[in-house]
Amino acid sequence: MRASEAERERVAWILQQAYVEGRLDLPLLHERLDSLWQAATCDDLAALAQDVAPPPAPEPAAMELRAGHNARVRKEGRWPVPQHIRAVAEKDGRIHLDFTQAHCPHRVVIIEAACVSNGPITLVVPRGWAVHTDAVVIRGNGKVVNDTTFPADPAAPTLRLSGIADRGRIKVSHPHQPRGRKG
Repeated sequence: MRASEAERERVAWILQQAYVEGRLDLPLLHERLDSLWQAATCDDLAALAQDVAPPPAPEPAAMELRAGHNARVRKEGRWPVPQHIRAVAEKDGRIHLDFTQAHCPHRVVIIEAACVSNGPITLVVPRGWAVHTDAVVIRGNGKVVNDTTFPADPAAPTLRLSGIADRGRIKVSHPHQPRGRKG
Protein backbone atom coordinates (compact mmCIF):
# COMPACT_ATOMS: atom_id res chain seq x y z
CA MET A 1 0.00 0.00 0.00
CA ARG A 2 1.31 3.46 -0.92
CA ALA A 3 2.41 5.63 2.00
CA SER A 4 0.40 8.76 2.77
CA GLU A 5 1.71 12.08 4.07
CA ALA A 6 -0.03 11.46 7.41
CA GLU A 7 1.77 8.12 7.76
CA ARG A 8 5.11 9.77 6.93
CA GLU A 9 4.45 12.41 9.60
CA ARG A 10 3.64 9.72 12.16
CA VAL A 11 6.89 7.82 11.43
CA ALA A 12 8.87 11.09 11.50
CA TRP A 13 7.44 11.79 14.95
CA ILE A 14 8.39 8.27 16.15
CA LEU A 15 11.95 8.77 14.87
CA GLN A 16 12.25 12.19 16.51
CA GLN A 17 10.98 10.78 19.82
CA ALA A 18 13.54 7.96 19.58
CA TYR A 19 16.28 10.60 19.17
CA VAL A 20 15.00 12.61 22.16
CA GLU A 21 14.94 9.43 24.27
CA GLY A 22 18.49 8.49 23.19
CA ARG A 23 17.54 5.45 21.13
CA LEU A 24 18.86 7.03 17.90
CA ASP A 25 21.94 9.20 17.45
CA LEU A 26 21.81 12.33 15.28
CA PRO A 27 23.48 10.90 12.14
CA LEU A 28 21.12 7.89 12.17
CA LEU A 29 18.11 10.17 12.69
CA HIS A 30 19.13 12.25 9.65
CA GLU A 31 19.70 9.11 7.57
CA ARG A 32 16.29 7.71 8.44
CA LEU A 33 14.47 11.01 7.90
CA ASP A 34 16.08 11.27 4.43
CA SER A 35 14.91 7.71 3.68
CA LEU A 36 11.47 8.53 5.05
CA TRP A 37 10.73 10.99 2.26
CA GLN A 38 11.96 8.47 -0.34
CA ALA A 39 9.83 5.59 1.00
CA ALA A 40 7.02 4.59 -1.34
CA THR A 41 5.01 2.07 0.70
CA CYS A 42 3.77 1.64 4.25
CA ASP A 43 6.09 -1.35 4.61
CA ASP A 44 9.07 0.87 3.70
CA LEU A 45 7.99 3.32 6.41
CA ALA A 46 7.49 0.58 9.00
CA ALA A 47 11.01 -0.72 8.39
CA LEU A 48 12.47 2.70 9.25
CA ALA A 49 10.90 2.72 12.71
CA GLN A 50 10.52 -0.94 13.62
CA ASP A 51 13.50 -1.01 16.04
CA VAL A 52 12.57 2.25 17.80
CA ALA A 53 8.75 2.34 17.74
CA PRO A 54 7.10 2.18 21.15
CA PRO A 55 5.44 -1.16 21.93
CA PRO A 56 1.70 -1.28 21.30
CA ALA A 57 -0.46 -0.49 24.30
CA PRO A 58 -1.54 -3.65 26.10
CA GLU A 59 -5.10 -4.82 25.68
CA PRO A 60 -7.20 -3.81 28.67
CA ALA A 61 -7.83 -6.77 30.96
CA ALA A 62 -11.30 -7.83 31.94
CA MET A 63 -13.03 -5.22 34.05
CA GLU A 64 -15.04 -5.88 37.19
CA LEU A 65 -17.37 -3.20 38.55
CA ARG A 66 -19.31 -3.52 41.78
CA ALA A 67 -21.71 -1.05 43.39
CA GLY A 68 -23.65 -1.74 46.55
CA HIS A 69 -25.37 0.16 49.37
CA ASN A 70 -26.17 3.33 47.38
CA ALA A 71 -22.68 3.47 45.80
CA ARG A 72 -22.31 4.81 42.26
CA VAL A 73 -19.82 3.57 39.69
CA ARG A 74 -19.41 5.47 36.39
CA LYS A 75 -17.24 4.86 33.34
CA GLU A 76 -17.54 7.70 30.84
CA GLY A 77 -15.46 9.90 28.59
CA ARG A 78 -12.42 8.32 26.94
CA TRP A 79 -11.72 4.89 28.41
CA PRO A 80 -10.41 1.62 26.94
CA VAL A 81 -13.14 -0.99 26.66
CA PRO A 82 -12.01 -4.51 27.58
CA GLN A 83 -13.45 -7.52 25.81
CA HIS A 84 -15.13 -8.72 29.01
CA ILE A 85 -16.95 -6.65 31.64
CA ARG A 86 -18.58 -7.95 34.81
CA ALA A 87 -20.96 -5.45 36.44
CA VAL A 88 -22.75 -6.11 39.74
CA ALA A 89 -25.20 -3.54 41.17
CA GLU A 90 -26.99 -4.48 44.36
CA LYS A 91 -28.76 -2.90 47.32
CA ASP A 92 -29.47 0.40 45.55
CA GLY A 93 -25.97 0.59 44.02
CA ARG A 94 -25.82 2.11 40.52
CA ILE A 95 -23.53 1.38 37.57
CA HIS A 96 -23.41 3.69 34.55
CA LEU A 97 -21.31 2.74 31.50
CA ASP A 98 -21.14 5.35 28.74
CA PHE A 99 -19.48 3.98 25.59
CA THR A 100 -20.02 7.09 23.42
CA GLN A 101 -16.39 8.31 23.64
CA ALA A 102 -14.78 5.04 24.72
CA HIS A 103 -12.13 3.31 22.63
CA CYS A 104 -13.38 -0.17 21.73
CA PRO A 105 -11.02 -2.22 19.53
CA HIS A 106 -13.17 -5.36 19.86
CA ARG A 107 -15.86 -6.61 17.49
CA VAL A 108 -17.74 -8.21 20.40
CA VAL A 109 -17.78 -7.17 24.07
CA ILE A 110 -19.23 -9.60 26.62
CA ILE A 111 -21.00 -7.98 29.57
CA GLU A 112 -22.05 -10.14 32.51
CA ALA A 113 -24.57 -8.05 34.42
CA ALA A 114 -26.21 -8.70 37.74
CA CYS A 115 -28.60 -6.16 39.18
CA VAL A 116 -30.44 -7.14 42.32
CA SER A 117 -32.33 -5.37 45.09
CA ASN A 118 -33.03 -2.17 43.13
CA GLY A 119 -29.52 -1.91 41.70
CA PRO A 120 -29.79 -0.43 38.19
CA ILE A 121 -27.20 -0.80 35.42
CA THR A 122 -27.30 1.76 32.61
CA LEU A 123 -25.45 1.43 29.30
CA VAL A 124 -25.23 4.33 26.84
CA VAL A 125 -24.03 3.27 23.39
CA PRO A 126 -23.25 5.18 20.19
CA ARG A 127 -25.67 4.94 17.31
CA GLY A 128 -24.80 1.95 15.16
CA TRP A 129 -23.63 -0.35 17.97
CA ALA A 130 -25.58 -3.60 18.27
CA VAL A 131 -26.77 -4.66 21.73
CA HIS A 132 -28.12 -8.15 22.49
CA THR A 133 -29.95 -8.57 25.80
CA ASP A 134 -31.70 -11.92 25.19
CA ALA A 135 -29.40 -13.85 27.56
CA VAL A 136 -30.40 -11.81 30.64
CA VAL A 137 -32.64 -13.73 33.08
CA ILE A 138 -35.44 -11.64 34.59
CA ARG A 139 -36.74 -12.46 38.08
CA GLY A 140 -39.10 -10.82 40.52
CA ASN A 141 -39.96 -7.40 39.16
CA GLY A 142 -36.63 -7.09 37.35
CA LYS A 143 -36.57 -5.39 33.99
CA VAL A 144 -34.43 -5.10 30.86
CA VAL A 145 -35.10 -2.05 28.66
CA ASN A 146 -33.32 -1.72 25.33
CA ASP A 147 -34.14 1.68 23.84
CA THR A 148 -31.58 1.51 21.04
CA THR A 149 -33.46 2.27 17.85
CA PHE A 150 -30.87 2.93 15.17
CA PRO A 151 -29.89 0.09 12.81
CA ALA A 152 -26.67 -1.71 13.69
CA ASP A 153 -23.59 -0.87 11.66
CA PRO A 154 -21.83 -4.14 10.69
CA ALA A 155 -18.44 -2.47 11.33
CA ALA A 156 -19.39 -1.27 14.83
CA PRO A 157 -18.95 -3.24 18.06
CA THR A 158 -21.61 -5.55 19.43
CA LEU A 159 -22.40 -5.78 23.15
CA ARG A 160 -23.65 -9.18 24.30
CA LEU A 161 -25.31 -9.02 27.71
CA SER A 162 -25.95 -11.98 29.94
CA GLY A 163 -26.73 -12.28 33.62
CA ILE A 164 -29.69 -11.50 35.84
CA ALA A 165 -32.10 -8.68 36.61
CA ASP A 166 -33.69 -9.63 39.96
CA ARG A 167 -35.61 -6.64 41.37
CA GLY A 168 -33.22 -4.43 39.42
CA ARG A 169 -33.15 -2.84 35.97
CA ILE A 170 -30.77 -2.94 33.03
CA LYS A 171 -31.31 -0.05 30.63
CA VAL A 172 -29.60 0.42 27.26
CA SER A 173 -29.98 3.66 25.31
CA HIS A 174 -28.36 6.08 22.89
CA PRO A 175 -26.98 9.39 24.17
CA HIS A 176 -29.61 12.00 24.87
CA GLN A 177 -30.05 14.69 22.26
CA PRO A 178 -30.64 18.30 23.14
CA ARG A 179 -34.29 19.25 22.80
CA GLY A 180 -35.33 20.62 19.46
CA ARG A 181 -32.72 18.66 17.47
CA LYS A 182 -33.63 15.69 15.36
CA GLY A 183 -31.51 13.17 13.57
